Amino acid sequence: MRTIKRTSAIPMTCLLVAYLVACVTSQSFAQPAVATRSATATIVTPIVVTSTTSLVFGNVTPGVTKTVSRTATGIDTTAAVFTISGDPGAGILVQFTLPEYMSATSGDRMQLLFSSSSCTVDSLAGTPAIPGAGAWIGVNPRALPALKIGATNSSTSIYLGGKVIPQPRQTAGSYSADIVISVSYDGT
Repeated sequence: MRTIKRTSAIPMTCLLVAYLVACVTSQSFAQPAVATRSATATIVTPIVVTSTTSLVFGNVTPGVTKTVSRTATGIDTTAAVFTISGDPGAGILVQFTLPEYMSATSGDRMQLLFSSSSCTVDSLAGTPAIPGAGAWIGVNPRALPALKIGATNSSTSIYLGGKVIPQPRQTAGSYSADIVISVSYDGT
C-alpha cells in the first residue's frame, strides 16, 4: 500500500499571512518625517494724526472773496496743517472730508471752496512756506496720491489752503466748519 503524504496548505497560508501582517505593522509604526516653522508678526506703530494749525481766514469783508494759500503762515491767516506720524516709510491712504460751507451760530452760511491745487504733502519735515525737497506741491485734496510716512522723521505733513466767498450782505459773526482727515495704512 502506498502512502500518500498530504501537505496541508494551512501552515503555508498562515506563514504568508503572518509575514504580511509583520510588514504592514512595521510600516505603520514607522516614524513620520516632521518639520516645524514659527509664525511671527510685528505690530506696526499706530497712526497718529494731529491738527497742528487750523485753516484761518481772519477778518473777511462781505462780498469780497478771500483766499488763504496752502503756504500761509501769517498772524491773521494760516493754512491748515495736519501731521501724520507712524511706521517710517509705510504706505498710507489719506482722505479729506471737506465742507462746502462755513456756518455761523445764527445759522447763516458762507461758501468755502478747495481747489484742485489747495494742498501740499511733505514727508521731509518742511514748513507750509518751505516744504521739504520732493514734496507734492499743489495737489488736489480730494484726490491725494499714494503717500508714505516720512522715512527719516516718521511723519508726513499736509498743508491745506482754501477760499471763502461771502455774500454782499453776509451776516457779521464768526463762521466755522470741520475739516476731517482720515488716515490708514495701505499695507505697503
